[in-house]
Amino acid sequence: MRAYLQLVKIRIVALVLVVCAMGALAASGGHLQASLLFWTLLGTACLAGGAGTLNQLLERETDARMERTRLRPLPAGRLTPGRALGFGVLLTLVGCVMIVLQINVLTAFLGLLCVFLYVLVYTPMKRLTWLSMLPGSVAGAMPPLLGWSAVTGRLDLGAWLLFGMLLLWQQVHFNTVIWMFRDDYRGAGLPVLPAIANNGPGVFRLIVTAAVVLLLVSLLFERMCLCGVYSRWGAWATGVGVLAICLSWARTPSLTSARLLVVTSVGYFPALLGFLCCDLWL
Repeated sequence: MRAYLQLVKIRIVALVLVVCAMGALAASGGHLQASLLFWTLLGTACLAGGAGTLNQLLERETDARMERTRLRPLPAGRLTPGRALGFGVLLTLVGCVMIVLQINVLTAFLGLLCVFLYVLVYTPMKRLTWLSMLPGSVAGAMPPLLGWSAVTGRLDLGAWLLFGMLLLWQQVHFNTVIWMFRDDYRGAGLPVLPAIANNGPGVFRLIVTAAVVLLLVSLLFERMCLCGVYSRWGAWATGVGVLAICLSWARTPSLTSARLLVVTSVGYFPALLGFLCCDLWL
C-alpha cells in the first residue's frame, strides 16, 4: 500500500485537490452541493494519481540515477512496471468515467487533457529541453479549471485567473525545488532550467518575477471574484510573504532560504482556500 501511495505522489494529489476545491468554491459563491464537491474531488484525485503513476513509470530509469528519487517504488524494485502501468491506466479511466457520470463532459475532457499533457508531452520533453516546463506548468495549472467547470459547466474569467495563479506559483515552487537538487538533475542528464543555468541570475529573476506577477493576479482574482475582507487581506499577506522570501533568497542564495521558500509556497494555496472559506461562510 505504501508503494502505491508513493506511485500516485500523494502530496501532489493533496495540493491538486486544494486548488480544485478552491475553483469549485469560488465558482459557487459559497452555495456548493457537498455531493458535487465529493465526486469532483474524488474523480480529480484518481486522474492526478493516474498521471503521477504513469509519470513515474516513464521516468523510472532517470529516477534510478537521482539520489532524491532512487528509492521510489519502481527504481527500487518494490513494484514492477506492468503493475504500475495497469494501476495508472485504471486510476485514469476510473476518474474519467466517474466525472462523466457524476459531473459533466467538459470537466472530464479537461482532466484527460491534463493527464495527456503531463504524461505524454511534459514527461518525454523533460529529457530533451528545459522548455518542457511549459506543457508541464499548463498541466499543473489545470485543476482549478476542473473545479470551476464542475460547478458552472463553463470556464469564466475567474477560472482563468486561478489558472494563471497556479501557473505562476509553479515557477516559484518547482524551480526552487529543482535549484536545491540541481546537481542531482544535472547528473541524471535532465536539462531543467536551474540545472543548466549554472546558478546564474536568470533563474532568480524568473522566480522573483513570477512571485511579483502572482501577487498582482491574486489581487485581481480577489477583486473580480470575491470582494471579501478575509480574501483581500489573505491575498496581500500570502503574496507579499512569498515575494519577500523570494527576494531574500535571490540576494543571498542558500539551501536554508530555499527550503523556507518551498515550505512557504506549499502553504500558499491552502492559506488562500482558508481565507476564501471565511469570506463565503462567515
